[in-house]
Amino acid sequence: MGLARLSLDDGVDDGGIGAAYDDASSDGNRSRSSSNAALIDDGQGFLEGNTPQSAAGGGENAGSSTVPEASFNFINSIVGAGLIGIPFALKEAGLGLGIVLLIVMGYITDYSISLLVRTGLENGKSNYGDLVSHVLGRKGYFVLIFAQFFFPICGMIAYTMIVGQTYTIVFDRLLGHTFLSEPTPVKIIMTLTVMLPLSLNKRLESLAKWSLVAMAGVVVVGIVVIVRGVSVDKPWNRGNAGNFAGTRFIQSIGVMAFAYVCHHNTFLIYASLKDASVEKFAKVTHISIGTALIMMVVIGIGGYLPFGDATCANVLENFSEEDDAINVARFFYGITIMLTYPIECFVAREVLEDSFSMFAGHGKTRELHHNLLTIGISLTVMIIAIILNDLGLVFELNGVFNATLLAFVLPGLCGVMSGYDSISQVFAGGSLERSRWGALGLSIFGIAVVVLGLGLIIAEVAGKPKESQCQLAPPNATNVTRYEL
Repeated sequence: MGLARLSLDDGVDDGGIGAAYDDASSDGNRSRSSSNAALIDDGQGFLEGNTPQSAAGGGENAGSSTVPEASFNFINSIVGAGLIGIPFALKEAGLGLGIVLLIVMGYITDYSISLLVRTGLENGKSNYGDLVSHVLGRKGYFVLIFAQFFFPICGMIAYTMIVGQTYTIVFDRLLGHTFLSEPTPVKIIMTLTVMLPLSLNKRLESLAKWSLVAMAGVVVVGIVVIVRGVSVDKPWNRGNAGNFAGTRFIQSIGVMAFAYVCHHNTFLIYASLKDASVEKFAKVTHISIGTALIMMVVIGIGGYLPFGDATCANVLENFSEEDDAINVARFFYGITIMLTYPIECFVAREVLEDSFSMFAGHGKTRELHHNLLTIGISLTVMIIAIILNDLGLVFELNGVFNATLLAFVLPGLCGVMSGYDSISQVFAGGSLERSRWGALGLSIFGIAVVVLGLGLIIAEVAGKPKESQCQLAPPNATNVTRYEL
């Protein structure tokens, strides 16, 4: 669910984003050059990969990964911080419908990934950005830039909120009631002393060794949640946790999209395969999405059933701060989140530097611009995270808008428009080619989720403050209701 570096050329130095697109469009080709080196970010960690010299992965940079190796890397790019929000998604959708939606979303994600690769190969494009700018032109390119920037920004906001929620309990347990028992000081201190310094790195290879550790940490957290959930006292406001369907299933799709999105890594995983082919990559995709789906279903059910209607967006909030097993999980989950944060900051910063010349700088000024931009992004995110207290809202908003654009709308539109210059040409014969029906359905599904999801979220925010049923579990208290913005 993380974001990979958008493969924009370094040194776009005049005209800003418009010039960056125009440079890419020269000589009748509406694509930007691929970087020779790209960074695969998995939302928890990352590995270095090389963009192939061709979309087929040929040339001297051809990959060497086996199907199991490529599958592990892809799973690592899917399974991340969003996994802990799946119990909340089941609360929103209802247990039965939620599981159905997880399966459907897994199938749609699998299809959209395959569609993206097939369309890229048809057009000779080896990364997401090149494909979108080539097939959809300037408008599609701008939409991609927008989503590629705000997806990691919203992720950083969510991570800062999670750190504040998580470590207040850990510090209170270790140190007693101090100023670190309040979320705001923790958000400020962790941002300024840990997450911001890590984000100032120009290159993130030094953190690559933590990729497996971070992924393992998320899995361990999930296991602890399941095991402890069996024995935890059921909250009074649990409701009927066996309800088949809930009323907020559209919003739950956003949370699931946030967890599933991995399309930014698609071409790089394809390029990493030895003797890459569509068939071999399809096998990698099926294994990866299938494994991620099983993990989401298991952790989702294990985290939702004990708390039902009282399930929090961060399910760790549901457990008592006196539960030391959960506190260990909280500690390691916080570490995972803080290792994820600089990756998201890296992506957001790169989008700005590569798209707007005023942010890039040259020579000695480049490092100054880099530092100032990183500080500006981190401080802005910190302030927003302090103001907001509804993590579920952030998950939903980022999912129904940014993640849906990246995972469904843009891949679908690329599949529909591939080989054509306008929508009128697509339907010139009075009907759409049968081979493009799936792509059209994918784009319509994505657009519907964006429109309906945003509409429902805006209506809720504009209405009266809602009473959250999320159960917080402080010491000596089992039934607590909190209010959210």
